[in-house]
Amino acid sequence: MAETYEIMMAFADELAARGLQHVCISPGSRSTPLALTFSRHPAIEHSIHHDERSSAFFALGIAKTTLRPVAIITTSGTAAAELHPAMVEARFGRVPLLALTADRPPQLRGTGANQTVDQVDLYGTNAKWFRDAPLAAVTDQPQARAMAARACAEALAAPIGPVHINFPFEEPLLPDKTPAGTKVTDPATTWAAPTSLPDEAALRALADLVEARRGVLIAGPQADPLSMLSTIDLARATGFPILADPLSGLRAGSHDLGRVVAHYDALAQAGFLDECAPEAAVRFGPVPTSKALNSWLATHPEVAYAVVDDTGWPDPGGTARTVLRADPGLAADHLAKLVAEPAGDAWGEAWRRAEDIAARALAATPDGFSELGAIATLFETVPHRATIWVASSMPIRQVDLLLGRSSKPLRLLANRGASGIDGFLSSGIGSATAGTGPTYLIAGDLSALHDLTALGWAGRHQVDVTIMVINNDGGGIFHLLPQAQLPEFEELFGTPHGLDFEAAASLFGLRYTMAHDREVLAAALSPPPAGPHLVEVRFERSHGATAYRSAVDRVRSALDAR
Repeated sequence: MAETYEIMMAFADELAARGLQHVCISPGSRSTPLALTFSRHPAIEHSIHHDERSSAFFALGIAKTTLRPVAIITTSGTAAAELHPAMVEARFGRVPLLALTADRPPQLRGTGANQTVDQVDLYGTNAKWFRDAPLAAVTDQPQARAMAARACAEALAAPIGPVHINFPFEEPLLPDKTPAGTKVTDPATTWAAPTSLPDEAALRALADLVEARRGVLIAGPQADPLSMLSTIDLARATGFPILADPLSGLRAGSHDLGRVVAHYDALAQAGFLDECAPEAAVRFGPVPTSKALNSWLATHPEVAYAVVDDTGWPDPGGTARTVLRADPGLAADHLAKLVAEPAGDAWGEAWRRAEDIAARALAATPDGFSELGAIATLFETVPHRATIWVASSMPIRQVDLLLGRSSKPLRLLANRGASGIDGFLSSGIGSATAGTGPTYLIAGDLSALHDLTALGWAGRHQVDVTIMVINNDGGGIFHLLPQAQLPEFEELFGTPHGLDFEAAASLFGLRYTMAHDREVLAAALSPPPAGPHLVEVRFERSHGATAYRSAVDRVRSALDAR
């Protein structure tokens, strides 16, 4: 058994040498060699989570915030299966997670042994790389280091994503004597993440595609807030506006905002793309949040549409004429140097005027407190350099519609890889522990209920995080969909729960505020978080969809009145 711990020490030390700083551990017996080794490593911080699914999303939040790999340790059986949702999100959201699952030894597989399930390739294609580790008796420390080195390399190579290593352990699981202390060493091998350099011929063809045309640049969601800044130089070179997703990092900050169109989703819904149709469009990064923009591109194949991304074939509408697999930021930087003839000034000016019109129309909120008003209040009151996590479903669409250009430096993050609502609180709370600035969460009531036990971790450790829960008693987004007309709507889609969150805050040790109006909400959100604070705002469910449609109608009317 001593050799098992020597092997695991070499593995953990190699990960630490390559930048791993945090591991999330859930209790279990079979995972004892992993848990003891990583918890004792002097360069790795560990956190303990009772719920493996929550643990995985907590790790995902740290990894997305720091852009470093984070490991998750589980025991065997269904515990390992609990990581699957976060692995899916990490795969499509491009987050470097390392799933380290303990397993029974191979001779027990398929025998009916307790807590033994098939963990080989458990996550399928959602893991970029899988290794069924050999037993300690048939491996050595150099091999363990090589396996750790490759795990980091695979996780960080474009497209970034999760890896899975399955460790079969034989009993006894405890060492005969306390293992020698781990020393932090240099990496066993030299490796650097490859750069997705754009192909020069493909870039030249892309420059020809946009040259002297009326076009738009589309900045998709990005984990790295600096990666899209090169599109600003490209916008100057082409004369194109930048349709900036709320998760692109371009809507808020000290950079040049002059060519950024923040309200393009509202403009697209209001028909502006039909009135001021681009001849060319170049998207950098993943598919944007805006359904209206994506649908418009999918139904207008006459547009010279190009996609620049470092993964796969990211064109769900099937209308892209050019797909360039390259780092979006590098490609934008190179492309800016090739474009010699920009679009005329009138083209950019038309979009700037439309952006200003939309901003004024959206700011003219009607009397009364609404979900949109609550979100606007949060963005108005949070301090500079805040990190704001936005839940999927209705909140991200409301933020996309509402959030305008701002010189206030803010960072927006969300789990939009697979766009699930599960694990949202855990991701945001994990992010808050990374220490990158004040952290706020905009949660729907269903996303909060789905991950309620995450509040326990925040309360026990008194994490500095403010969680705004928009409680509309069910699935508000469905009021925007055709299902709202069904007689079974309330039971199958509205799904009312009749709960509030005061008791949950009390149970888990969070400070609680019920905000009935803007003034109370602003007072609750203005101070930087000091300990965990749950702020609840309650609304009638259908009113959220009504306010959303009304906001789009105001933009449409303002455009018509020009």
